[in-house]
Amino acid sequence: MAHDLRFDRARVHWDTPEARVDFDFEASHPPYAYGSHPRGCPPYAADNRIEQSGRVKGTLALGKRSISFDATGHRDHSWGVRDWHAMQHYEWFVGQVGDEVSVHFWHIQALGRTEVRGYVYKDGLMAVVADVEVEVEFDKDYWQRCYTTKLTDEAGRVTIVTTEVFGHYTLVPDPGFHLRESEGRSTIDGKRGVGWMEVAWPAAYLKHLAKVVQY
Repeated sequence: MAHDLRFDRARVHWDTPEARVDFDFEASHPPYAYGSHPRGCPPYAADNRIEQSGRVKGTLALGKRSISFDATGHRDHSWGVRDWHAMQHYEWFVGQVGDEVSVHFWHIQALGRTEVRGYVYKDGLMAVVADVEVEVEFDKDYWQRCYTTKLTDEAGRVTIVTTEVFGHYTLVPDPGFHLRESEGRSTIDGKRGVGWMEVAWPAAYLKHLAKVVQY
């Protein structure tokens, strides 16, 4: 992995006997730093963190099959140590419509309060998210099926995101904390795009819900 340290371009190459990915990343807007928020980056999440969307061009090889791609993508990075168990639940989302729109938010319940970080980039203007209203529809096993989000940014703009999920899997950064990842077809302000939502649950909570009558 090679970065130019100006948060503009990067090159990634990853190779195993089963799969290989090789691509270039070019940012479509400046990085959003959590540390720029008046309350800073939540200390249990990281010392600081950035989010940035852009364009990715390259190839993915699976066995003998090679797939070329030229699409939108996203990168993030955290500095410091994360305390997963300080957070009770969260929704983390990133979505794009080509190079013209990028949306990100992290909606966290922790320490008896709700924290929101994120940005909206559209019409050539990047503005910090001031408020998030998110409604997620889950199936009987608490996998996200679809979701609708209303974001208000500090420029006074309202952005509406709706997403239909078409795939998911569980990422386990800690045995006691499960991240349910989901990719989907998003519509942002009526424009077709892509979206990715990560929903975090304590593993014991999911285990409990699997045992009880559905609410």
